[in-house]
Amino acid sequence: MTIKFIKLYILVLINVISVCAHSQELKDLFIASDKKITWLGIDFSHAKFIGEFAEMYGVGTNNGAQIRDKFFPEWNFFIVKEPRKYDIKGMLRKDFIIIDMNMINKLNSEIKPEDIASNNSPDFKKEDIQNFVNNYPIDKNNSGIGTLFIVEYFNKNIKEASIYFAVINIQTKDVLFQEKIISKPAGTGVRNYWGGAIFDAIEKIKNDRYYIWKKQFGK
Repeated sequence: MTIKFIKLYILVLINVISVCAHSQELKDLFIASDKKITWLGIDFSHAKFIGEFAEMYGVGTNNGAQIRDKFFPEWNFFIVKEPRKYDIKGMLRKDFIIIDMNMINKLNSEIKPEDIASNNSPDFKKEDIQNFVNNYPIDKNNSGIGTLFIVEYFNKNIKEASIYFAVINIQTKDVLFQEKIISKPAGTGVRNYWGGAIFDAIEKIKNDRYYIWKKQFGK
């Protein structure tokens, strides 16, 4: 057995062990487990806003600073203010989920206003999501499973939102799972209209995707 072969064997073994470990952690999200589950928030730090984001009936316009300073916190706060409607616990079939959005809220507040608006929809790849998470300033003392939404875009022109649901190992920052959810906005005014897209994403997971994921990863 050559040294080259041994090195290759060890590398493959490490990869297999890593995949198995990730699978076990993801499984904890879909079974009864004492693993700590934390909702980290809605990450808008890489999102693009396409089209006119005017207030109700077109009265006034919202520039990037207004979207960042007013609406990012409000859209995140829906989870706390209206937990029965924006039902994160029901979405994940958990009786208790820790809510800690401080890190995500800080990231959202640091976005440059001029980077928010765009004429084109981004197209996140799997490696993009991992890179975003790699740069999260997560407290090293935190542990368990983190769940969050990473917004790709809110597109007023086609009345559509693209939101990634992501599951991460908080301590290692490894992305255990990610899936894009296309949702529809509904409501009056910018706040409620796009809050409707967040609600729709939660409902799609709650009533459809969760069953698929549990069947795939909960064994």
